[in-house]
Amino acid sequence: MIETVAINQLEARRERMVAQQAEARFGVADSYGSSRALPVRRGGTLMCRLAIPMVIAPVFLVGCAARPNKPLATVGTLAELRNVRPDVQEVKVEQGLDQAMQQYRRFLARHRKPR
Repeated sequence: MIETVAINQLEARRERMVAQQAEARFGVADSYGSSRALPVRRGGTLMCRLAIPMVIAPVFLVGCAARPNKPLATVGTLAELRNVRPDVQEVKVEQGLDQAMQQYRRFLARHRKPR
């Protein structure tokens, strides 16, 4: 009984949020449409629209042109990985099962759902 009431309330809340989201999208779209309808004056909306790209473009250019001082350690492509032999050497792990169980218990304790 309580579960069905909670589910109905959540569904109603979700529907309200979807409707509000659609209204917000239309509001944002309307604000863009109304700002474009304004006349372009000297130092007006055209300059405001160009200011951000004029500042961001040089930042991207400088970031792309910067080179690291040391060469990259990894060279090659993903296709070249087909030629690399896999490392299949066995490694002895002490108390591996005990550590795995302890970590799993910690995981369960952190992610336990409240009842």
